[in-house]
Amino acid sequence: MSIITQKPDNNFFSIAGVQDVVHKGRTFEPFIASDYDDILKISNVQNYRIDNCIITGRNENREDGIDINRTCQSINIIGCKVCSGKRYAVTIKGGCTDIYLTDMLITGKRGKEGVDIDIGNYSDSNMIKTTKVIISHVRRADGEPVRIRVGLADKPILLNTNA
Repeated sequence: MSIITQKPDNNFFSIAGVQDVVHKGRTFEPFIASDYDDILKISNVQNYRIDNCIITGRNENREDGIDINRTCQSINIIGCKVCSGKRYAVTIKGGCTDIYLTDMLITGKRGKEGVDIDIGNYSDSNMIKTTKVIISHVRRADGEPVRIRVGLADKPILLNTNA
């Protein structure tokens, strides 16, 4: 459910209920980004790797660049360029665990809350704590520090990230 429109999410690319999937070298970029809530929505997925991809709505989509939700496990986002939507570049919530963001470049202006990565925000699917998030070598294209907010989640491990 989109918290902006109060209707079911309209996401550019959704992956749900699968395991052992790899996306490498893809570009996730809608022609009209303002038609979408999230650019990449990941729900109830295990062992998913996103490698050297571009995820962008050019700051025009309603919510997030990447939304990881609903008890995802072992999600690896490596070497990607991610543009913030109107809310966040990345949100991780809903009891997800073993999430690894590394060598990520966050582009575009921050969303209205001024946060780049949101961990443990409200999830309409469950109120399970998000755990085991590692953020390594993540930076913003403008050189500003990466802003991370932690809610119903363990504190993430930060490695070589200016946050």
